[in-house]
Amino acid sequence: MRGSTSVNRLVRRAQITRSKGPGTIPPMTTTGRLFLAALGITFITTLTGCRGQETPPPNILLISIDALRADHLGAWGAERDTSPFLDGLAAQGIRFSHAFVNTHGTPPSHTTMLSSLYQETHRVGVAPDPETAPPFAVPAGVEMVQEILAGRGWATVGVTGGGFAGADFGFARGFQVFADHPRDVDRGRQVLVDSLREILPSGRPVFAFFHTYEVHSPYRSPPEYDGLFGVEECRVATTSKALLELVGTAVQVLDAKDFDCLGTHYDRGIRYTDDTLRRLADDLGAMGFLDNVLVIVTADHGEEFGDHGRVLHRGTLYEELIHVPLIVWRSGMAEGWVDDSLASTVDIAPTILAAAGIEAPPIMEGRNLLVANQTPPARQRVFSQYGTALYSVRTPRHKLIARHGRGKPALFDLRADPDERHNVAADHRELTDELLAELAAWRAARPKLEELSSDTVDLSPEQIEQLEALGYTQ
Repeated sequence: MRGSTSVNRLVRRAQITRSKGPGTIPPMTTTGRLFLAALGITFITTLTGCRGQETPPPNILLISIDALRADHLGAWGAERDTSPFLDGLAAQGIRFSHAFVNTHGTPPSHTTMLSSLYQETHRVGVAPDPETAPPFAVPAGVEMVQEILAGRGWATVGVTGGGFAGADFGFARGFQVFADHPRDVDRGRQVLVDSLREILPSGRPVFAFFHTYEVHSPYRSPPEYDGLFGVEECRVATTSKALLELVGTAVQVLDAKDFDCLGTHYDRGIRYTDDTLRRLADDLGAMGFLDNVLVIVTADHGEEFGDHGRVLHRGTLYEELIHVPLIVWRSGMAEGWVDDSLASTVDIAPTILAAAGIEAPPIMEGRNLLVANQTPPARQRVFSQYGTALYSVRTPRHKLIARHGRGKPALFDLRADPDERHNVAADHRELTDELLAELAAWRAARPKLEELSSDTVDLSPEQIEQLEALGYTQ
């Protein structure tokens, strides 16, 4: 035991709550451009699900940028030049314009991402009863994609920013190399590159998972990014501790200029992360990792800057928190395209297994994104939740948000009201009732995994300090 404080006791105290970039950033090198070039096997092999191809399985890289909302990237409409590298990757790959998380919060959302189980199924972050705090460790009975790949002979490497994405919360399972010490994104890049450089000579296909908290609060980036997107000092500190005190009252204390200032600091972190991923591409290209590769870039949730009067990412299911970027790029693609069908991070693990030529276990609840969505647009649905307190059903046009057991549901026409300001449930009672019934049916259909259990985790003083810096404890 490394500390007497458990996660459950900590969370009981927690509130669960378009200019150009720095001129000092060098342009992409030749090896970096490999990330956006047509190399290796053809993408159609994966799209058709063909078996027995002579080309070996690809390396696979999954990048999760914690707290990155979609609309702060240029490819999703941001006016600031926050993401030139990711925008280029999206232009050369498949950009899923309407991708969503099932839940937000680092532990439950990454469990969904790596297991293809909804939070309703894996129960991470769901309190067993109102008197207890939710467990945040991945249950032993939940099999993650890296465990499946390792069991089939893949080399597996995981590099995370620690905190709730650390080994103590179950995320090291299945990784032969796992590093989870707190570090900025560039240091994480170097750790990943060093690890891959050692493991690539084995000749085995590699699955690498790279997670960073860089754009997560506290919003800070290296000094060379000071002044990017405007020079201004925020009236409120950009630390998680200061913002956590304002989660539910921000609109009463802050004005539009304050929210924009916080967003500016956030955007600088995005640009720093984007520039670092460009350097990662250079590194991976130089070592041959990109010659035959599948790359997936996404996030575990978004972030709010006064969109609905709040900050950080607590307690709502509006678009700013659940709409995330999702880019899939495969070496050998002749050109990219935009997929406007509804997608979810629950679809990532089956996609990885499909690219690896491995059949997904029947319990996985997502679909293979490398195959066109066969569901007619009118019947496409994405289900999201905040624990078991709040649920949403997203159709291509509408979104229903319902609080479990109390209150009236809200229905938004996202085509006419993309900012979700006007509840039209009273004007569309039939549709509201239909979506409520679909939500109830979806919940009833989730696998019942009563054998799953998630133990409390004893934390060291250093872990407690890191979680406090990220805004998870007080």
